[in-house]
Amino acid sequence: MMAEYQDILASKVVAGSLACLLEALGVMTDTGAFGCYTLREGNLSSVMQLDSAAVWSLNLLPEQSSTTGAVRFGGSVLEILNRGKTLMGRRLLERWIRQPLLDIKHIETRQSLVQLFVDDSSLRIELLDECMKALPDLGRLAVSLEKKKHAKITDLVSVYDAAVGTMPRVWNLLKNTGAGGDEILANLVDEKFAAPLGKMLADLQGYTELVKEVVDLDSRPTLVVNAKHDKNLQMLREEWDSILADIEEEHQNALDKIGGDIKCEQDKVRGFVFRVINKKEEARLSKLPNIHICQVLVSGVQFTTTKLKELAADYRRVRGEYDERQAHLLNAAIDVASTYVPVLEAATATLAELDVLLGFAHAACHAGSGYCRPTLEPNGDCIVLTGARHPCVELQDDVDFIPNDYNFNREISRFQLVTGPNMGGKSTYIRQLGAIAVMAQIGSFVPAEVARLPVFDKLLVRVGAGDLQQRGVSTFMLEMLEASAILHKATECSLVIIDELGRGTSTYDGFGLAWAISEYLLTKARSMCLFATHFHELTALKQEHPYGFANKHVTAVASDREITMVYQVRDGPCMESFGVHVASMAGFPPSVIQCARRKSQELEGFERAVGSPSAKRSATDASLLKDRQSPSKKVAVNKEFLSAFAALPLDKLTPAEALNAVRKLVPQ
Repeated sequence: MMAEYQDILASKVVAGSLACLLEALGVMTDTGAFGCYTLREGNLSSVMQLDSAAVWSLNLLPEQSSTTGAVRFGGSVLEILNRGKTLMGRRLLERWIRQPLLDIKHIETRQSLVQLFVDDSSLRIELLDECMKALPDLGRLAVSLEKKKHAKITDLVSVYDAAVGTMPRVWNLLKNTGAGGDEILANLVDEKFAAPLGKMLADLQGYTELVKEVVDLDSRPTLVVNAKHDKNLQMLREEWDSILADIEEEHQNALDKIGGDIKCEQDKVRGFVFRVINKKEEARLSKLPNIHICQVLVSGVQFTTTKLKELAADYRRVRGEYDERQAHLLNAAIDVASTYVPVLEAATATLAELDVLLGFAHAACHAGSGYCRPTLEPNGDCIVLTGARHPCVELQDDVDFIPNDYNFNREISRFQLVTGPNMGGKSTYIRQLGAIAVMAQIGSFVPAEVARLPVFDKLLVRVGAGDLQQRGVSTFMLEMLEASAILHKATECSLVIIDELGRGTSTYDGFGLAWAISEYLLTKARSMCLFATHFHELTALKQEHPYGFANKHVTAVASDREITMVYQVRDGPCMESFGVHVASMAGFPPSVIQCARRKSQELEGFERAVGSPSAKRSATDASLLKDRQSPSKKVAVNKEFLSAFAALPLDKLTPAEALNAVRKLVPQ
């Protein structure tokens, strides 16, 4: 069978990935799964490239615990947008977030449907609260029916209930929607949902007839196979009922002959027994003929009769035959029901998409400051966002979020360097653009007053790194690996977000690398980029590249002892980091703060004495930034290092080999 997939599996990466997937899913050990799966070649060129670093750094999905691997909910784009009611909708939304669209028509189709549900609140509420909420997880049920051995009678009935109840109601609501008189939108609703659902309901008529024939739906909540469905089963049922009637007759005889309060109960070991509540009756009962004491309990004395023992044995025999016959009939019904799996999979896809889009509309309508419908432009040259907000941060308790604007122009300001004090909002500002870009390209409305963006082919993110000691990778090495990946992948249609770079090495090496990376992205890749940094010297890039580069800074109001964060982003550089002020806000001991202020003032005085704007670092290296019209030799050396580093085949090296290779480059 694998021969037909030979071309797909020719790549070692593809074959290895498939092997890992099969092992993770346990498919090879599940014989019931054999023959249930096919391979289909996907087209990654139709979706934005989004790696795991971007997913977790931008809080697109809930964070996983580093110890247990369990999902920790608490603030992600998925949680904000997941306002639908079904599990299949949530799974689809996660796939959408991992693979935002590039096709502008497909994106606009989603946007138009979201707009419909935003405008028609009664339709949205009825679909969400009364229809979607009542839907079972059709995707899981389809898998269960396909595997057969895991399917239960309750699965058959759950699909039946959806096919005769919820799905027709959804179809009727969508079929009759007027779409506000918009004929094009009404046709879109019919094409996407109403027409497919109508066909599915027609295809499921045979399924519903099967369930009505096989299952005794009147026996709810206990579901059994309809005895009238099979002659042998019906005979066994009649014999079963006859035995139960005889047991009840024997119970009445015991009441008449023995007297007192006697109960007839089912027992796991004996089938049926009688029980008298008064334990003192044991002595009297033991003297009666055809009476057998079973056991004395706190709740009374259990006993049986010769006749009841015979009837209980007959009951166990008939019940066993009945259960065996019922299981046979149920398995036959499941075999037939499994032929409807393709219809259920199609229904899952359609209803899950409807659930996600309804959730988008609900999120947009219930956002505190409102969402807007973004305008997306293929090959666009501008980013214009007015009153933009971070979708997760603005919902946090006790947060009065300050909106900010974005204005990118590919020829004038495609690369924007953001400087400013710690805790001033730089990280939030640059990350919220990434989150908004993803939201826009999955078809959602976005947290802004006005939004106009290009369609990005890649979202490349490098933010706060941690050590990966279990892989032998340090903080700085991880920074370099992520920076190298960005340099290799970035295109003119990419969005690059970098939050600090070069902090894990010496000041000069870090600055040189940050300069070289910035210059490469600005001049070679020509990507739109937001770069937050504390290397204020990077603001000199504006002098070297007056077109394409722009300085931005987050504002703060500082006095001698205090600093007030304004959280607004404005044009121009900020040449102070306000580090001592932030340390004071963090509660440092007064003696430490005083020492820090004194040393800072000493260095500032030394800088004025030597007349170099870079004397804070070292008078001997003042030449590093002496001429801000061009990079220094140090920068050139680091650019050479970066080029050599980017050429390393890191995907073919182990972490240890990569570290050795980097060490060899250092003398260069």
